[in-house]
Amino acid sequence: MTNLDEDLERIARKLAQLRAADPELRAFGIGDHNYQFVPPLSEPEVDDICRRLGIVLPEDYRRFITKLGNGGVGPGYGLQRFGYAATMDDLPHLKPPDPPRGIRRWFRRHQPPCPRDPGLEQSIMWQTVERGEGPAALSRPFPYDEPFCVKTDEEQFLWETTWFAEGAYLLAHYGCAIYALLVLNGPHADTVWLADCNLKWITPFGMQSRWHYAARDDAEPNDRDRTFSFLDWYEHWLDRAILRVRQKYGMDFAKSGDVPAPAPTTPSTAGGTSAGARWSDKLRERFCIDLPADVVDWFDRHVFESSIEDYRGQFSERIEPERLLDEQTSPIWGGQMLPDTLPIVDNGCGDVLCMRFAPDGTMRGIIRWDHESGLWRPYGRSHAEALLCDVASCSCDARGTPTMEADSTDVASLGPWEAWAVQWASQSATRELTWPTGRDGDPASFLCALEQGGLAEVFCLRERCRMSLESGLDQWCMAHGGGNLARDLGVGWPEVSGWLFDTARAPQRHYDRLSRIIGRPIENILRQDWDGAADCAARAMALDPELSWTHGVVGYTAERKGDIPRAVAAYLAGLDAPGSSDDFLPPLGDKFVVHRLRLREEQLPDEVCMHPYLRATPTATLPLYRIKGVRQYWRDQAAAAESRGEFAAAYRCYFNAGWDEFFTNDMHEVLDDIVRAARKAGYHALHRIASLHRACL
Repeated sequence: MTNLDEDLERIARKLAQLRAADPELRAFGIGDHNYQFVPPLSEPEVDDICRRLGIVLPEDYRRFITKLGNGGVGPGYGLQRFGYAATMDDLPHLKPPDPPRGIRRWFRRHQPPCPRDPGLEQSIMWQTVERGEGPAALSRPFPYDEPFCVKTDEEQFLWETTWFAEGAYLLAHYGCAIYALLVLNGPHADTVWLADCNLKWITPFGMQSRWHYAARDDAEPNDRDRTFSFLDWYEHWLDRAILRVRQKYGMDFAKSGDVPAPAPTTPSTAGGTSAGARWSDKLRERFCIDLPADVVDWFDRHVFESSIEDYRGQFSERIEPERLLDEQTSPIWGGQMLPDTLPIVDNGCGDVLCMRFAPDGTMRGIIRWDHESGLWRPYGRSHAEALLCDVASCSCDARGTPTMEADSTDVASLGPWEAWAVQWASQSATRELTWPTGRDGDPASFLCALEQGGLAEVFCLRERCRMSLESGLDQWCMAHGGGNLARDLGVGWPEVSGWLFDTARAPQRHYDRLSRIIGRPIENILRQDWDGAADCAARAMALDPELSWTHGVVGYTAERKGDIPRAVAAYLAGLDAPGSSDDFLPPLGDKFVVHRLRLREEQLPDEVCMHPYLRATPTATLPLYRIKGVRQYWRDQAAAAESRGEFAAAYRCYFNAGWDEFFTNDMHEVLDDIVRAARKAGYHALHRIASLHRACL
């Protein structure tokens, strides 16, 4: 037996331990593989792919994909597959989108526990001319002799105009555009590097090995000087994944001596660990916040520690309050989450429900923050409402139409988290809350229950608005893949994606073909209710004018009717709303309201075209330069307000500097500005919360 064979046997034993340690499939990123492998490739298959790509694989990686599996369980969202594709048409295994990664329990109820190909084929997609630089890019020289990080405009231009991953194969996606790459040629051949496409750096894995540790400061100093081969990198993750799962979920596993013993731990001194500890008092003292009664109960009675069995939402990963009190273990994504928020639960895949606070320290409500897009949206006024919104959101993803009234509530039949949420939400409901408990009823009855109880108004209006715009075309593309439809019609996917937002954009010449493909009358395929959507958006705007999507829907509805003055007024009103709340509006490069104004620029009066926001953010070839203009506009507005002593206005402008057109560059400066403005404005709670965000950056 060779050393490589022994290494693979050891890894196989450890993988069995990892599966045993997490039988409930709760760990981060497992949704694309459920601890399973895609079947291995044969040696002739690997030879054929390498010939087509013009590469030679490291022996340890080659042995892995021919003996253990060709993708599946692994770091981040899983080990990517090895394969070949010159165009998207060469992806025979690509399937329609599955439910969101976070809905793991939904997935387990409806699908067998096996790998799902789409999430593991990004490595192959990168070879296509549509998504990358073509297969030849893998045989080109790896362009980096040393760690690289964009610091100047020239380096930025170089990064955005060249393919950063030439000469390297994608191994894994850690989320948020952070990738592990296997270098195939040059002086660093056969080693693993890490690249961050947001912060725009690429470095040997050892310098960023913290991605395999539970906390940012746990990384071993010796990692920085190590050179990681593929198996080194994979086993480094595997050892720490086993320890992390065991420590987090308390699951034991058979000890074989292969896994290092965990370091001794001591209880946190930040908040105590006794059953009677009043976490709410410690949080109040730390952040000068006034917590609502349901959050006090959640923390002080340790409801967050109760079983998540039978919880029908996706945000089922508790966040221990002691982590909120300790910046070393904090769950805060500094410089990405809104700086006036504290996380309370997450979905195990990076998305988080956060408490959002007002200047006086009271809780404004709960928002859902999505880590990959940076977008956020309200999820109710209380934590109890937020958990019910979570259940309703998962249920409404079934694409039901919310018309059925809810049944009577049998709290005893619900899981602990959901029962707790129903009991607390009932206290603030304007009418008796009748929460659906059946497993097979109309999914949209959850939304009706919230509406009838007068709960989470903005969330409900958002869902109604989205459903009003959801056409038969949208539903078919979700079920069968929009790319497949575009190919069948002989048009580009960008054009078809525009039809999904507004079906009136679909040319009549495609109507017969659409009807034949989808098997429905064209009027059913294209039906949308823009008036109903605009009504929901206007009502949501009156409740929360900070939401950019509301201005966009109201304005676009008027624009479709030819009422340009009203559309322009709505778009202009939306300039002050942060673009990170665009929500379900189509990503267009600019914030939606800005994009629509630019399209009408020649028809607009001079006073609109000369609006300071539009003048400060001209259309640029590279997105970075435009986004920099947005940030500088808000920082200039904030500095002017500070000079006048208007610190509350300065705080709002600095907030928009970070979260209007979000990008990660210079966020330390933005947070420094926010911390300073909050202190000068006398916003004690926001000052302390933003300071923690800055420390976690």
